[in-house]
Amino acid sequence: MENIFIIRVFFDFSAISCLWTGNDNAESRWGYNINLDKFPISENIKSLIISAQNDFENIVDLNFKAKNDKKLEAEQLNKKCREIIHLLKNELGDEFSIIDKLKIETT
Repeated sequence: MENIFIIRVFFDFSAISCLWTGNDNAESRWGYNINLDKFPISENIKSLIISAQNDFENIVDLNFKAKNDKKLEAEQLNKKCREIIHLLKNELGDEFSIIDKLKIETT
C-alpha cells in the first residue's frame, strides 16, 4: 500500500489544476497541487482538466455551487468531470488511487 499514489480530484479557485496529492508518496513526487506538465498523463486528459478548471471558475460561485444562470453549464461540467475520472483511472492504472470529489451542485 505504501507504493500507491493517492490522487484527490477536486476544484478550488486559482488552483494549478484539480489534481491534488493525497499521500506523502505522491506529494514527494509531484507536490501538493499537481502541475499537469509534470504528471504522467496524456495531452488529451491535460486538455480536459484545463478546460474543466476554466469552466469551474466561470460557472461556480464562492460557495462552490453553480451560479443561478449557469445550471446547464454545471451539468455539462459534471459530465466532463466523470469523463476525466474515467480516463485518469484507465490511464494511470493500479499504482494510483483516484479519489473523486468533482461533483458540482446545481440545486
